[in-house]
Amino acid sequence: MRSIWSWLCAPNLSLRVLFKAPLLLPLFFASGCKTDGEIEGFSGEALVQFESASLGTGTVLTSVQLQVGQTLQVYSILRDRSGKFEKNLSVSWSLAATGIGSLTVGTSGDSAVYSATSVGTDTVIVTFKGKTYRLAMNVVSNSSGNAQCTANPGASSYLDIGAGTLASPYIICNTTQFNDIGLSGCGLASKVACRKHFQLGNHLDFNGVSLQTIGYLHTKSATGANSWDDDNVFGGVFDGANFELRNITFTNASYNFAAIFEATFDTSMIKRLRITGLNITGNTRVAGLVGLNRGYIDDVQVTGNVTGNSYVGCLAGVHELGADTNVAITNSTGNCQIFANFAVGGLVGYAAAKISDSTAAGLITASDPTKGFQGGFAGYVQNTQILSCSTSVAIVGGGASIGGFAGAVVSSTIRYSRSTGNIESLYSGGSFHLQGGFIGNLRNASVIEFNSSSGQVKAAKGGSVGGFAGVIGYTGDTTYPTVRFNYTLSSILITTNQSAAGFAGHAYSVAVVEDNYAKNSITTTGGGSVSGFIGVQFSSGVKRNYTVSQVTGAATIYGFKGSTGGDTSSANNFWDTTVSATANHGPAGGDLSGIYEGKTTANLKTQSTLQTAGWDFTSVWQMGTDGYPALRSNAQP
Repeated sequence: MRSIWSWLCAPNLSLRVLFKAPLLLPLFFASGCKTDGEIEGFSGEALVQFESASLGTGTVLTSVQLQVGQTLQVYSILRDRSGKFEKNLSVSWSLAATGIGSLTVGTSGDSAVYSATSVGTDTVIVTFKGKTYRLAMNVVSNSSGNAQCTANPGASSYLDIGAGTLASPYIICNTTQFNDIGLSGCGLASKVACRKHFQLGNHLDFNGVSLQTIGYLHTKSATGANSWDDDNVFGGVFDGANFELRNITFTNASYNFAAIFEATFDTSMIKRLRITGLNITGNTRVAGLVGLNRGYIDDVQVTGNVTGNSYVGCLAGVHELGADTNVAITNSTGNCQIFANFAVGGLVGYAAAKISDSTAAGLITASDPTKGFQGGFAGYVQNTQILSCSTSVAIVGGGASIGGFAGAVVSSTIRYSRSTGNIESLYSGGSFHLQGGFIGNLRNASVIEFNSSSGQVKAAKGGSVGGFAGVIGYTGDTTYPTVRFNYTLSSILITTNQSAAGFAGHAYSVAVVEDNYAKNSITTTGGGSVSGFIGVQFSSGVKRNYTVSQVTGAATIYGFKGSTGGDTSSANNFWDTTVSATANHGPAGGDLSGIYEGKTTANLKTQSTLQTAGWDFTSVWQMGTDGYPALRSNAQP
């Protein structure tokens, strides 16, 4: 899937060449407006921007290193100055005749695939508007790490093999060398190797071997002016080369930043790494890979157990921005049994930097239900974006602000993502429990689009509990969320006589809630009231939503919402009267014509019913396989 690029600095139409490959060595990254020939990387891709008028023919745009057997896809993009226009541009591709690799040009001419076949250097030549540009290929052996380890059986220092450079990384062959990185190269005693390049040459088994963490941050305060020392944290490149770190155990319940890498600087890249049989125990900022991450993570897989108190995740405890605003976690997975209470997520505890194309699985167990911000993917998300991610993580023993995907989301964008894990909150204090199948607490100018939830939502006490979201916006906020093109199939079980709603527990002020649906069952064991779509609605921006909610055990059932108000600009919402067995949209009773209308199952399964109400069946809606309206296939997560 191609990344979405926004180029606002180009003075005129220009050719962009985008590489997509399992790169052996890192690319250089740049932020802000790009100048001719600079490279930007994201999600394991690199983009070379140049203006054809300013570069001379024969210019070398960049150099890429591949292993024998790997392939590199190159394709062209044309954008105008605003960055809003994009199309594939036909250019000419050719290959220097060195016999190192082969080049296959796509049928439309907009892309080519380079296949590395033998060790050496090669060149892909791109011709655009009468000029040629050269893409240098450095092809290395696909067993160079193993071969060097075999040739150096006595290696004990990280310095023993390689030079720590891009072209010649330090090759790490055994656990002694690995631990020496933290002991002698990048840790409390020394920082000389914190910006160097490393590559695994073997699987490393830590069974019976203590881990020396890389980087040094754990004696710093978790917050405040002394919380960051960029000299002693890892800012280099660590390439796992698809090898595994096995059976790592680290146990210190008072240790902050407990992880293989305590912290990473924004020049860091960790990639192609597999971690299995992990057991990490610490206090705060605890994770399987990085305690506090400000760098790039791509194609990393972590499985094992992680235990901590706060800011805990399988991959990273905290993932945030440093000076580089493009840092991201991409193409990575976490499958962990996590034991933690506050700001805990299946992949990341606290997310304030980009994440895309990543997944989480496993189980989160919380022992203190008075704590909160627990999410199947991320515990707390703030000022960032998450794209095309998923989680099947189950949560048990949770507190307030708990969600199948994220516990809380503030001023962030989440698109094309889904949650399928069951979540359970044991919190029974207060009135607001902020629990949802996808998000518990959604605040400020967040954008939530093209997502879904399907796991069960179980709460010890109702109030602000919904199949998709607990709360959308809040009184006193100056900006409000937009929630569009989402659906929930999450069933709800409330074990007291409190309220719940099929889609959202609360929706406040000018929050936009458009083109969503809920199809689920809602059960309360002690009475209470249940609403088909929204429990308490203060928002006037509720449009073109529908709900099919089957209710059991409730003393009062409302077809669409459980409060009065918020009706001024709301319009064209429906509920299934046959399934819900109620003709009352809310406490005011009956229908509000053109705003909240009850329809029989047969009517709701008739497309003209909705088209007459202004629903878009060209680009947004279609009739689903079960007969009910569904979001179109291109709008599904």
